[in-house]
Amino acid sequence: PPLKNKVQAHRNFARISNVIINDITQHKHAGPFQKPVREKDAEGYTSIIKRPQDLKSIKAAITFGSRAINAATASLDSPATTPSTSSSASLVLLDKTADLIPPRAIVNSSQLEKEVMRMFANAVMFNPGSTEGMVLDAREMADDVEAKVRDWRQVEGAAANVRNVATEKEDEDDGVGGDKKRRKV
Repeated sequence: PPLKNKVQAHRNFARISNVIINDITQHKHAGPFQKPVREKDAEGYTSIIKRPQDLKSIKAAITFGSRAINAATASLDSPATTPSTSSSASLVLLDKTADLIPPRAIVNSSQLEKEVMRMFANAVMFNPGSTEGMVLDAREMADDVEAKVRDWRQVEGAAANVRNVATEKEDEDDGVGGDKKRRKV
């Protein structure tokens, strides 16, 4: 269950998310989402959209999040840390701060998905009633991106399960796995 004052961060999230970010930026309708919307290009945008989002800002937030994770986990990398928080652990649970949550930082796949979908929601909200043009493109791209993100998160989850099984196997081999008796087969 999610903890209200903690955030799950992935140490290598910037590298891992690079694949999905490249897919999103290469989409045929990604052009209008590349940079922040300027008031002179869309009059009244800032009065309607309170949390604007774009691909450039998302990339910057991922980079900032990576730096924040490195800074927050620097103390965890001391020799006295436990195996679950050592530098070999890719997922870490950190105190929730402004440096680890959107819009300033993106440190996990849930945050990334939420901010990308916010970008599309903003486009639809600013252009209400339109059934063509920007709204149609935003909805089409949102559907495509949602499918890609779903597949990407499934692969990410499968990789985490493989790591967990490998860690459990190592613990059993080291005798850490509990009071399990070995049977001759």
